Amino acid sequence: LESTLRDVAASSGNRVVGATRDGAPEAGDAERALSGSLRVFVALPGFASRWSATGGRLGAAPLEREVILEGRITTTASLPVAHAVVRADPRFDGEGAVAAVALSDSDGVFRLHGLAAVPVSLSVEKPGFAVGGRSEVLPGEQVEIVLEAVGQVSGVVRASAGPVPATVTIAGSGIFPPLVTKSTRLGEYSLAPLPPGIYWVRAETPGGEASKPVVVEVSAAAPHRTIGLAVLPVPRVMG
Repeated sequence: LESTLRDVAASSGNRVVGATRDGAPEAGDAERALSGSLRVFVALPGFASRWSATGGRLGAAPLEREVILEGRITTTASLPVAHAVVRADPRFDGEGAVAAVALSDSDGVFRLHGLAAVPVSLSVEKPGFAVGGRSEVLPGEQVEIVLEAVGQVSGVVRASAGPVPATVTIAGSGIFPPLVTKSTRLGEYSLAPLPPGIYWVRAETPGGEASKPVVVEVSAAAPHRTIGLAVLPVPRVMG
């Protein structure tokens, strides 16, 4: 259910208008709705969102002014990381968990809304990077989180007729045994995580077509390498 709350008490004791609520699906919702015991999630721009008490009046559960946490995500080379997912650990308001999630922009900047004025732990995820984060961050402070790139070799396996599924193997310094993966029907493959080092990559199809080994270097300056692999037809034996 979704409706407009006309009167929700703020922490100052003033009344606010325009908050929205969503019911929490639970067993026996029909009976709970009739009895007025269905918990609802209350959200209003500028206030920290919260769950209402089960069976309690919404007006008796004050809304606190929200705190916005701003920060920036960068690489070890101080470059901005765009489209990283930033999460604040769920906080519990006594009735349910309230989480905040944001996406960093092209400058690596993120803003988490709806937080209460309590310390939170942050986690940051972005493909191609190790998971980063900070603990005991106070909302309102400026945060900078540095993500470390994870070595990765990816690309497409192709035959003369186009992309093909194949088994792709990478071996070399820093890994033992070799890493093995299967490319998709479109020939796409990805091998990670890889420590800095020099490797060779090779692909082989179920029919025995194989590529020549390709040497590739993964380093802190170039952690993500794109390598195309071309498989060659199986030589025919002339009888």
